[in-house]
Amino acid sequence: MNLQEKLKENWQFILVCAFAILFLLGTNFFVTKMNSDGLVKWLSPDENANYVFAKLFAENNALIINDNLNKDVADIIHPRSFRSDNGELKPVSFLGIILVYGFLGSIFGAGIIPYLTSLFAFMGIVFYFLLLRNIFNRQIALISTILLCFFPVYIYYTTRSMFHNILFNVFLIIGLYFISHLGVKRDSKFKLEFFIKDFLTYDKKNLELLATASLSGLFIGLAVLSRTSELLWLAPSLIILWFLNIKKIGITQLVVFIIFFIIGYSPAFYYNYQLYGSIWQGGYHEMNQSIVDITSAGAGIFSDGLFSKDVLMQNFEVIKKNIFFFGFKSLESWQQFINYFMVMFFWIFWPAIFGLSHVIDDWKKQLSNQKKFLITYFFVLVMLMFYYGSWTFNDNPNLASITIGNSYTRYWLPIYLGALPLASIFIINLANIIVFKANKEINTFLPNYNYIQDGTFVSSLNLLENSRRRKIFGSFFTLNLKFFKKQISDKFLKNTIVIVVVSIMCFISINYVLVGSEEGLVVSYYNHSLAKNEAKMVFSLTPVDSVIITRYHDKMLFPERRVVVGLFDDKRMIEKYQIIAKNVPLFYFNFTLRQEDIDYLNNRRLGEFGLSIQAVEEINDFSLYEVKIVEK
Repeated sequence: MNLQEKLKENWQFILVCAFAILFLLGTNFFVTKMNSDGLVKWLSPDENANYVFAKLFAENNALIINDNLNKDVADIIHPRSFRSDNGELKPVSFLGIILVYGFLGSIFGAGIIPYLTSLFAFMGIVFYFLLLRNIFNRQIALISTILLCFFPVYIYYTTRSMFHNILFNVFLIIGLYFISHLGVKRDSKFKLEFFIKDFLTYDKKNLELLATASLSGLFIGLAVLSRTSELLWLAPSLIILWFLNIKKIGITQLVVFIIFFIIGYSPAFYYNYQLYGSIWQGGYHEMNQSIVDITSAGAGIFSDGLFSKDVLMQNFEVIKKNIFFFGFKSLESWQQFINYFMVMFFWIFWPAIFGLSHVIDDWKKQLSNQKKFLITYFFVLVMLMFYYGSWTFNDNPNLASITIGNSYTRYWLPIYLGALPLASIFIINLANIIVFKANKEINTFLPNYNYIQDGTFVSSLNLLENSRRRKIFGSFFTLNLKFFKKQISDKFLKNTIVIVVVSIMCFISINYVLVGSEEGLVVSYYNHSLAKNEAKMVFSLTPVDSVIITRYHDKMLFPERRVVVGLFDDKRMIEKYQIIAKNVPLFYFNFTLRQEDIDYLNNRRLGEFGLSIQAVEEINDFSLYEVKIVEK
């Protein structure tokens, strides 16, 4: 096969790569624009924490920031998404993105860190196409991948590049791609001779399967390293996949998968122990306690629960409460699903529903891989909808606001990714139906027209008619429709319809992510620029060793300035502020206070502890105040 034939054979893959490159350039342009002044800042505490520690790991191979003053003030000096243990600031979130980006930053320079999510998202687009090509066909894979390139959530959280959701989903997609290549048909029962033979046989096919099992386990392990909490739904989903493929994916490949899964996740064991004193515990106190409770309840089920219904139900209730940490709220989950999929992304949701109905109608005709995909996807959809839908996220100061920046969208990204091929099925069927109906109408309306070599069409029926008007009308209509039909194939018409529909959907998507949401990219850029300018003003007005009390700006001020997330409403905190003020310059940065509020603080709340507050500078809606020790 020469080069031209190869290009013709793989034109869909080449087109996907072209779209992926455009996606990479577009998202990196936005990231560059956000940080064009050289000051890298983020819009959320999680992003800031991930970036600070990834950069620290890249430059110093460390994950701890020491602050001795914290030992004297009960560890209150730290921004959100950080924890302080006896003066040591540590990550709260999952370590995956910190370790992966930090490692790559140590090789290529820390400056690459903000751009790595775009690069991984690029890889995710390519492997998404390859995965769907294995499950469905090239046409469905191509349409789905183009829709992904313009899908608002995928774009938005690629530009918000220090969230770990894109990285998790990319590693998951790559792992699933390699899983889709696993399989040798054999008896599903475990046989020792097969198990031994698989490891001792060095034929090419066997080595390829073991290598594929290794890569699938490694990337799924890296996915869990990126977001360990997703194991709650990912583990049972993988078990379902294995049972559906038990005759193809035997014990040997499963063992290899598990070994490399552990290898992929193993950095978490090491750094969890170094940071938190246990290989099983991370930065989230609540998650650590949940692990302890679930482990204890699970042990209780197998020890006493098997013989006592009451003990069994009690332990199951403990497990349920820890999995659904904020309660199991089915009605609220359904409402959030309506808000953040059915309404927010209606142009994807409804085509996916119609595509799903078509698949169900033709269930018997569906290929085995497609049936397995739908069964597993339905389980994932239900799990994610009820698991995250039962939570209440307050990412936006306006609690009633439903925007792309709320956490539901990034947590439900696997749901959206699974819906795209269903939407693609609908688009293809829609094109088929339109062309079929058009052909039927033409054939019904013009049953007896014949082509004449002089370039005109004549109806045999019209030759027998006495009405001159009918002859003229029939001849004119025949000339247009028959000539048009003869020149353009059904395939061309179908492809044209698909292109038009996909283009409309992509336009709606890109419009939504840019300006269609109150947290779209245009608004985010404006808010980011405004917050950075405020931070620059604060930096210019405060010494480097100062501590700043703030409610919202910790993500912008740290690590250039140490911060305390707080107000003046807690006397125990004010007592700690007094200790800080005796050691280093202390400031307060928040919404501008009225003069009567300043007087109250100086005479009562702060005055009780020998402190006073004095205005330094008004910055937009906020003001910087210096908190001083009152000289007696």
